[in-house]
Amino acid sequence: MKTIVKLLGFAAVTVAVAFLLTNCATSPQPQLPSNWTTVSAGGNHTVAIAENGELWAWGRNSSGQLGNGTWNSRNVPVRIGNASNWASVSAGWAHNAAVTATGELWAWGENEHYELGLGDNIDRNVPARVGSANNWAMVSAGGAHTVAVTTTGELWAWGFNHEGQLGLGDNVNRSEPTRVGSADNWASVSTGGSHTVAVTTTGELWAWGWNEDGQLGLGDNVSRSEPARMGNASNWASVSAGSAHTLVVTATGELWAWGFESFDWPYNINRNTPARVGSASNWASVSAGSEHSMAITTTGEIWVWGENRFGQLGVDMRTITVDTPTHIDNGNNWASFSTGSAHTIAIDTNGRLWLWGNNIHGQLGGGTWSIQSAPARVGVGSNWASVSAGSSAGGITMAITRTGQLWAWGSNFWGGLWDDTEIDRNTPVRIGSASNWASVAASLDSKAITTNGEMWDLSWGSPSRVGNANNWASVSISWNSTVAVTTNGELWESEGGSFPVVPTRIGSASNWATVSAGLAHTAAITANGELWAWGNNDEGQLGLGDYVNRDEPTRVGNASNWASVSAGFRHAVAITTTGELWAWGNNEDGQLGLGDNVSRNVPTRVGTANNWASVSAGDFHTLALTANGELWAWGWNEYGQLGDGTEATRNAPVRIGNFFWAYISASRSHSAAVTTGGQLWTWGSNVSGELGLGFGSFNESRQRYPQPLGVPSR
Repeated sequence: MKTIVKLLGFAAVTVAVAFLLTNCATSPQPQLPSNWTTVSAGGNHTVAIAENGELWAWGRNSSGQLGNGTWNSRNVPVRIGNASNWASVSAGWAHNAAVTATGELWAWGENEHYELGLGDNIDRNVPARVGSANNWAMVSAGGAHTVAVTTTGELWAWGFNHEGQLGLGDNVNRSEPTRVGSADNWASVSTGGSHTVAVTTTGELWAWGWNEDGQLGLGDNVSRSEPARMGNASNWASVSAGSAHTLVVTATGELWAWGFESFDWPYNINRNTPARVGSASNWASVSAGSEHSMAITTTGEIWVWGENRFGQLGVDMRTITVDTPTHIDNGNNWASFSTGSAHTIAIDTNGRLWLWGNNIHGQLGGGTWSIQSAPARVGVGSNWASVSAGSSAGGITMAITRTGQLWAWGSNFWGGLWDDTEIDRNTPVRIGSASNWASVAASLDSKAITTNGEMWDLSWGSPSRVGNANNWASVSISWNSTVAVTTNGELWESEGGSFPVVPTRIGSASNWATVSAGLAHTAAITANGELWAWGNNDEGQLGLGDYVNRDEPTRVGNASNWASVSAGFRHAVAITTTGELWAWGNNEDGQLGLGDNVSRNVPTRVGTANNWASVSAGDFHTLALTANGELWAWGWNEYGQLGDGTEATRNAPVRIGNFFWAYISASRSHSAAVTTGGQLWTWGSNVSGELGLGFGSFNESRQRYPQPLGVPSR
């Protein structure tokens, strides 16, 4: 009796790794539409319609549900056919149905129970037209059955009918659309795992099918094979059937739920009659997933509740169950959404597509197979190699692609973006036409190094080469100095943030490996693992055990196993070759990550972990990566620069997201990171558009979660 319900349950979500290795193919990130209008989340796949009428799909494809003519799963969107007149689409467990702008009905995917309505039970991996009618208005694909409404208000159903979910008065499957009753005033319909609910043009609510958990809302647990009216109300407006529960919004904006643990989760209470959720009266629409629920208000807020083991709620990057509606903070600009078995998709008012939750089949479309427990945008570039978040007159960010292109955005004070203007940019702008950039240091006086060892000054709106040397290896910039290391281990420095025509060499040593410039102090590591520091030391930022300034490099301790170092505003952090993390200097905002706010004038170990791989010190916060790609952050968080969804300062490391990260950069009040898959994410202050998200102002100056950038366009 629970055949289809099991399909929608979490047991079916888990799949052997062998399946992924043999059946899941990846492909380069396509050039996706930037604006989307319709989305639908299926069991383990997703379908969406772009503003230009194109149809796209991604995720599991074992039954051809992606409609692209193959049986291979995809973790990036693939276009379905060449048509550009798709109007609506609905994803079931493993099949889909869609309506064109001319009223044609098409279906594809799994067809074991005749859910495609094509007269047979053969799976289809490309859309096939259902009949010849051209008056279809909307369609809903369920666990293994499908129901549709015509423009004349007729209701038709086909597919699996073991629980009477077709509403035809029996339990016989149908291989072709069959009319449900004789009424012609149906307005909308929603199919769940094995039940169906529909609303008439007069606001009546009807339900039929499986009812073991009270999902029909009829006051009992008896299944129905024909439509049964639920109560006497005639103000029902929007309905969504989940695996075994139902959500409905009234014309007056009230939200009601019933069925399997529909809300108040900890009490595990099933309800067979409608129960109002809260007292708000501004609900606009709802979506019921397998065991989680979503609702959107008239002001564009999304609220979520229910099961969250795969992060499908997208709340605070947690994976714990949420028992009452909880707000997802994304600027209150959501337009529509859809819940799948254990993943969620939504479109914001700018037409951008976001997904979160389970991703074992690539159903999030981001090019990975990793679970994402916070909203992540679909259609972002996956070609980024490194990034530098710098402080300028508001903030600046620069990044290099895997193909060696250099891009910049944010504050353009004095033409610092090298685009011949002084206009701030809130989306990436390509710098020049060269494709041989190797590294970049973003600031008011940005510098970049090419693959052939040349250094270029990117400030003042006009690029200029720094000297004639072609052996530069790395560069670091603070507000008043620039320091760089050559490939032969020499260390060079200038005052004022810009190299003069002839930079000044520091000492005569030629074994320097890496260097980092802070506010007015510098730290460097030699090839044999020694740590040296010089400059201001009023907060103990040199790590020498005192508060005496040094005007020449002074060795920090006796250790010779230092691997990397990063200097912040008045603090520093470093990693050893054995993966230990150490910090020292100012700790007023907890930027040392030691669990308190006490400053240190000698290196102090952060925790006991020995798998730290890289670290980046911002002005008052710190980011660090582990060897297995985890991202951790701590310190000042007024602008959300930690990326944990809050503005609360942290004095101990807190993990950010569930991705595998490869590269990080922390600035004064914003942060940036690149995933192992080449996606670039930014978060924190956005006052000058330094996050590169296409917007940026004092009214949009905070992004408390990492946000992915779109595909770069010149």
